[in-house]
Amino acid sequence: MSNKTMKLPVICTRGIIIFPGLDVTIEVGRPKSVRAVDLAEKEYDKEVLIVCQKDIMIDNPTIHDLYSYGTLSKIKVKRRKEGFLRVTFGGNERAKITNIYDDGDMMFAEVEIIEDTHGNAQEEVALVKRIINEIETSSNIGSIF
Repeated sequence: MSNKTMKLPVICTRGIIIFPGLDVTIEVGRPKSVRAVDLAEKEYDKEVLIVCQKDIMIDNPTIHDLYSYGTLSKIKVKRRKEGFLRVTFGGNERAKITNIYDDGDMMFAEVEIIEDTHGNAQEEVALVKRIINEIETSSNIGSIF
């Protein structure tokens, strides 16, 4: 883990998870999330923390309704629609929430950036080959019957 920590506005999503390296377009309509997008553009270099809520049926999630990990994301494109925003976020880094608070207008989180871990490249190639072999073997058995 890195010691890099930061404070960011939070956008809660319903069942949508953004991974580092991916761009995702989300309709942002809840007032706290709209304010978070606007503040991120003005004061946080367009950076926000995207965190998924545990139960998608909850309309106004509290701190306890959120997962403890999210994705540090950058606002790439924002379009205002009637009553909501359509925002494209670029996922940058995984982040662990170390502190989160709600000031009534929006949520903020203090996060610690999580460094990616990489396995042994030779082991990964061997495992992929093994999986392919198993799929081919099971496909051949199925075609016999």
